[in-house]
Amino acid sequence: MTRFKTIVSGHMGALTICVCVLSMLRPADATVPGAAPAVNVPMSPDRWQPDGNTEFLAGGILRINDGKATLGGLSFSDGTIAFDLKPIGEEIPGVGFRQGGNGAAEIFYLRPQPHCEAAYDCVQYAPQAHGNLMWDIYPEYQGPAPVTETGWNHVKLLVSGHRLRAFVNGAAVLAVDHLAGDLQQGGLLLQGPASFANLVVTPGVDQAAFASPAPDATDTAPGLVRAWQVSAASVLPDGHIPTLDEMPGMVAPWSDIDAERFGLVNLSRRFGGVAERGAAAVAWLRTTIVSDHDRTVPVSLGWTREVWVFANGSPVFADKNLYYPSASRKRPDGTLSLLNGSFELPLHKGKNVIAVALSNRFPGSVGHWGWGLEMRLDNPAGITFPAQSKHVP
Repeated sequence: MTRFKTIVSGHMGALTICVCVLSMLRPADATVPGAAPAVNVPMSPDRWQPDGNTEFLAGGILRINDGKATLGGLSFSDGTIAFDLKPIGEEIPGVGFRQGGNGAAEIFYLRPQPHCEAAYDCVQYAPQAHGNLMWDIYPEYQGPAPVTETGWNHVKLLVSGHRLRAFVNGAAVLAVDHLAGDLQQGGLLLQGPASFANLVVTPGVDQAAFASPAPDATDTAPGLVRAWQVSAASVLPDGHIPTLDEMPGMVAPWSDIDAERFGLVNLSRRFGGVAERGAAAVAWLRTTIVSDHDRTVPVSLGWTREVWVFANGSPVFADKNLYYPSASRKRPDGTLSLLNGSFELPLHKGKNVIAVALSNRFPGSVGHWGWGLEMRLDNPAGITFPAQSKHVP
C-alpha cells in the first residue's frame, strides 16, 4: 500500500508542505540484498563503553539512566540498524552512527510524549558536529511516529550514502534525503535515558532502494546570499551588544565560508561551541554585493540565536531567536528559518558591504546547539552576488 507523509519546512520563507510518497521505502522487516551477515550485538559490559549511569540487566537489556554508551569493535558506514527501545520518562533517547572522535555523528532520536503519532516532533534526525547536536538548524527532518510512551518500541534505520529511512513499530516515519554529518563511516552509540535490547546491525548498501543525495531545491533560487567570509569566533560576555567597531579588520584572519543546502551558513560545523559550556560565542560574517542603482530591498533572515546586521557601516537590523523562554522563539518554534525575521536593506549603486555579528547564546542551557544564518534578498533583480569559493553539496 502506498504510504504518504507530510513534511513541513520553513527554510524557504513560506511554509512548504510536501506530501512525499513513501511507497518505495523497503518494508521495515526487509533485509538488505547482498549485505554482510547480520551482527547480533550483546548488551554486555565487554562490548560497551558507558558514559553516564548505565546498567547491564538480565535478559540482554542495556539500561541507560543518564548519558550514553558507545559500542566497541564495530565501524558502521551503510546498512541497517535495528533495536528495541523502552523510554524512561519524557527525555530524548536515540541512536548515533558514523560517530567520530571529533564529536561528529548522525543522530536519530525519539521524543516520547502522549499522542506521539500526531506530534510533529515525535522523532527527529539531526547531524552532530564538534559535539553539538544541530537539531534547530535542520528542522525539516522531524515528524510523528507511533511511539509507545511507556513500553517497548522497535526501531529500524536503513542507511545508504547520504540517505536515511526510519521505521518505528513497523511504520515508515522519516525519510532523510541528505544526511548532513561530516563522516561517512564511524562508531555507533545509544543515547539514554532508555532501555535497549535486541540490537542487530547489518552492514551493506541496497543500491536499488537508495540513490544519490536529493538535489537542493534552492540551488537556483535567486536572492540567497551563499558566499561569505567569516572571522575567528570569540567569547561574547553576558549582556554585551557587538558594535561594528569590534569587527575584526582587514588584516585579521578571515576565511571563506560557503552556504550549505538551503543557503545555510553553518557556524556550528566550522567552530562548534567555541566557548566554555554555557558561555556564548560570537563570530562575524561579511560579504559584498553590487547593486545597479540606489534602492531599498526587502530581506528575509533566518538565524540562531542572536544577530546584528550592518550595511555600509550602519546598523540595519538586530533581533533574538532564543529557545528559552519560549516566548522568545521566532516561528517556527525557535528553529532556523527564513520565516524568523525580515527587514529593509538600503543599498547604494555599486558595491555594498554587508556585515553580520552572530551569537550562539542559548539561555537556559548548559550547552550549545545549532549556530547558523540564512539570508535572502527578496527582490534581487539588478543585484550581483559574490560567487561561492566551492560547491557545497
